Amino acid sequence: MNRRFLPIMGIGILFFLLSGKKVGKMIRKEDVEKIKNYGKRNYNLAFDKPTLVGIRGALPDENGILRRNSNSINKWNDSLIVITKTNSYFFLGTIDPGRFYVESPMNSEGTAQLQPGLYEFTKGFHGFSKYGNKYPSFVPYSNLLIKRDGNKDSIWNHLDKNFTGKFGINIHAQFTEGEVEKNSAGCTVVKAKWNSPTWKQFYDLLKNEVKFKYMVVDGAEIV
Repeated sequence: MNRRFLPIMGIGILFFLLSGKKVGKMIRKEDVEKIKNYGKRNYNLAFDKPTLVGIRGALPDENGILRRNSNSINKWNDSLIVITKTNSYFFLGTIDPGRFYVESPMNSEGTAQLQPGLYEFTKGFHGFSKYGNKYPSFVPYSNLLIKRDGNKDSIWNHLDKNFTGKFGINIHAQFTEGEVEKNSAGCTVVKAKWNSPTWKQFYDLLKNEVKFKYMVVDGAEIV
């Protein structure tokens, strides 16, 4: 490339080409600061180590500005953001279960939704493949606060019960294309197949931590 054309490209495009490590959309700096301030204010988070933030019902637009959405059931409409000391990385995903498991819960009390809060996760495995192999993922290190949709109305509210403890609510890649459906029975799922570059980057950003913080927050608290 002729160097005299570089200024025409614009600072934003040039930064994207030179960084080479980000997947998909970026989050604007102002919104990252809002997230950090929320974490510091509510949980005394320092963000000095890789930290995962799940924002329910909010996604970045084409300019990287976080916007709230309808948070409809069965949609990939949540932001999963890994924040390191020097950077932030956005991944599309879901923090909510798919419709299949809401209508056909694995637990008699209803399908779980991870509630807003600060949790700790560590490396582990999720399920088994048809060949009997476990999938590398992240599993809870701390207790979790969940709410179970006992009336199967796809709304987790005051009519539903809260539970605290260790549950099989992992962080993993998706199994099938399309809507969320069977990809999540309450797990946090990155919209990326297990062998994709997107999942590999997400996994690589967190895999070297003995344990890492996972802050779950409703979009209305940030946007």
